[in-house]
Amino acid sequence: MAERKRGGVTVVQCTSCEGLFLRRIDLGILIEQENDWHISSGPSTQPIPRIVPGMSAPPEYSATRQARSYLDELFGS
Repeated sequence: MAERKRGGVTVVQCTSCEGLFLRRIDLGILIEQENDWHISSGPSTQPIPRIVPGMSAPPEYSATRQARSYLDELFGS
């Protein structure tokens, strides 16, 4: 087990299965931080485009990845 600090809370991670363990109060803190992140980031999604004949292919996947959530920023690789 490895203990790490993420977002001001202590998270214990199993080194073999990579499972995360934290106290209930720490989970509550992360949930509040996640909600705050979504409120501050504002609407950043685009509506799905209507499919029409002659539509061009979507752009290639970019290596730079945008975080989808606060927890994605904390634990994403």
